[in-house]
Amino acid sequence: MPAKTTKKAGSKLSATKAKKTVKKVKDDLVKAEKRAEKTVKKAVDSAKKLPKTVKGYSAKKAKVDIRTLILEARDLLLRPRQLFESIKVNNDFDEPIIKAAVYGFLGALVSTVLGLLGGQGLASLTKLISVPMVAVLMTFGLAGILLLISYIANGRMDFEASVKAVSSKIFIYPLAIVLAAVSLTYPLLVFTTVLIDVFVLYLAYSMVVYCLNADLKRARVLFAVLAVLMVLFYFTGYSTAWFMTRNFEVAMEHHLQQTLGMQIDMDSLKNLIQ
Repeated sequence: MPAKTTKKAGSKLSATKAKKTVKKVKDDLVKAEKRAEKTVKKAVDSAKKLPKTVKGYSAKKAKVDIRTLILEARDLLLRPRQLFESIKVNNDFDEPIIKAAVYGFLGALVSTVLGLLGGQGLASLTKLISVPMVAVLMTFGLAGILLLISYIANGRMDFEASVKAVSSKIFIYPLAIVLAAVSLTYPLLVFTTVLIDVFVLYLAYSMVVYCLNADLKRARVLFAVLAVLMVLFYFTGYSTAWFMTRNFEVAMEHHLQQTLGMQIDMDSLKNLIQ
């Protein structure tokens, strides 16, 4: 009899212990579930606040108007670092497309006016339609190249930021047309062309470093190599063709003079051909 009593008491003790163990496991599971819910809620709240805390992100879309374009053109020429550092990422590609098209149209307008004054006729009016479209396409193409450079220089791979940076640089196109038009001598044409090319290279460096946050040392080495290659290009025979794309008459006149070994007047040559 005592043995049976002891056995029953042991069974009750084991059952009680098992119940306590199960209850403890359940409590632990409930606590773990509550902790997980708090963690998930905290992560969701952090994600909701992300646009306000991440550098370079803005939920507000940029306004594009004449005043904005003028101020941006000023900053591009005088304070490019400040301009590229201020670029915001907000999933808005309308802004760079509009800017590229406007700058392209401005360049086309300048080129058309100069063409009409130079006797090219109404055929130059087609630039007013084609050039803005080409400017937009080139913006996206050059943005891809800029990302490749950023990748090499260990920078950010942000396509939107790259597109916005390049679209700002399109303002150089009408500026280059004006400088080329006033370059009435070959030495002046070479100077203005090299000046624009060097400035464009500097802008590309500024985009990679200040907009895409590339490694400074890598970027400097990379762009130093590009600068050397650019200088070597100027000493090749292909440089004349490059200068012709800026001011065909001045560059061609110089090329004929160097080839024929005599002075050539392009106006007289035109009249002779006509």
